[in-house]
Amino acid sequence: MNQERINFEQRFDTQEKELFVLTMNYVGAGLIGRTEKLWTAHQLMIACADENNLLTYESKPYLTWLMNDEQCNSIEKVFSLQAETIYKLKVRESLPTDQLPRGRSLLVVDVLERDCRHPALEKELEIFRNPVSFFLKGFGEMRLDKEHDTFCGETVWNGEECSVFFDSDPDSPETAENASKTACAVLADCKNWDEKARKYAAYILAEDATEWKRDSDEFAEVAPEDIPPISEEEFAKRLSISELCFSANGNFTFYYNDDDMFWGHVIIVYGNLQDGITDAEMAG
Repeated sequence: MNQERINFEQRFDTQEKELFVLTMNYVGAGLIGRTEKLWTAHQLMIACADENNLLTYESKPYLTWLMNDEQCNSIEKVFSLQAETIYKLKVRESLPTDQLPRGRSLLVVDVLERDCRHPALEKELEIFRNPVSFFLKGFGEMRLDKEHDTFCGETVWNGEECSVFFDSDPDSPETAENASKTACAVLADCKNWDEKARKYAAYILAEDATEWKRDSDEFAEVAPEDIPPISEEEFAKRLSISELCFSANGNFTFYYNDDDMFWGHVIIVYGNLQDGITDAEMAG
């Protein structure tokens, strides 16, 4: 066993447990290997239980395991765990760290049974599949994405349609309520906020956009000094809103399409109700 595998294994208790698990979606894998290319799989859980009762954790754990390149690129991903399915698994709990509690992730050792019957988990699945939404003036119906604990909807932002997201927390109903208050306050003055966000992003990024323009294939045969710069005014006008995200603590994030100034990347603008616009970056 190489060192990467040893280091990964040492993050988990050596004691194996048998648990019933109700799965959510497989969400991907992270590369950890250098001497050997290894990937850590991540599969979310709706709930888990012993033979009779639901188990509670300080933070809902996710399932993980190691894969090589071939396994990572396969449909099965080693264990072939499907979403919204009850399995009986043999697992090992992750050990606590300075930042994370014990059991933040569960290492899958083996799949003991598939498509299991378990009354408590079947009830959890029924709850999970039951849609949750609320209506908010200016935003219409906000639907709960239970996978990401986020309310999602659509709105019109300064004349442009876009998606909107509110923080949610199943253990704290006031989270979504406070996030909606942030959203309503910002939407009520959206023209002003949009103008400030565009100007701030232009101030931070217009010069970089000019460099990207000069490096593009379109101007490959043109001398740099003959390529007109992208002014802050032009930069601000070319942005188009795509998403708005609001938090319970008054923070918000605006996502703008870049009109190909950064070859299709996204422009992200950060702010809060107290301090206004605080930062902007190009990402993606």
